[in-house]
Amino acid sequence: MQLKQEEKVKKFIDAIASEAEERLAEIQQEVDAYIEIEMEKAKKEIAAESELIFAKQKSKVNQDFNIELSRGLKDKRMQLFKRREEITDEIFNAAAEKIITFKISDNYNAFLTQSVNKAQKICGEDMKIHMMEEDKDLLNIETEIIIDDSISLGGFKFENAAGTVFVDDTLDAKLMSEKEWFKMRSGLIIT
Repeated sequence: MQLKQEEKVKKFIDAIASEAEERLAEIQQEVDAYIEIEMEKAKKEIAAESELIFAKQKSKVNQDFNIELSRGLKDKRMQLFKRREEITDEIFNAAAEKIITFKISDNYNAFLTQSVNKAQKICGEDMKIHMMEEDKDLLNIETEIIIDDSISLGGFKFENAAGTVFVDDTLDAKLMSEKEWFKMRSGLIIT
């Protein structure tokens, strides 16, 4: 009987141990599943944070690159503007030299005469003539003459007696007009 009793106790203990092992296995599976779920959540959070950090860093790098690119382009554009002005000045300084040569020719006197004739048609016979000091002896006409220091290359500015009509037929104005035309059409436009 005692053997039966011991056998019953042993079976009971084995049953409890077996049930405990099953329950332990279930708990272990639940813990493993919970850890797996939490690890996946953590991985996703870390991946999302990493992507956000990467996106911010990429944006910062792009922004810094664009700033540097803009600065570089601005510097190059300024160099091109400067060079364009140098080229234009070289061309028009050479043109000014040719105008000085033109002034010592007989063609200059013919230009002045033609200029006065055109201006008389617009301003009338009693017009005022603005001119350089050095050109005053080149004109044989009875009218008011005004020495104009703003004229540096030659030619005349005309004004009617009432002061309401003004015609600029100076070589300075013609050269400046050509310079503006040249800048617009020379292909040296910088965008």
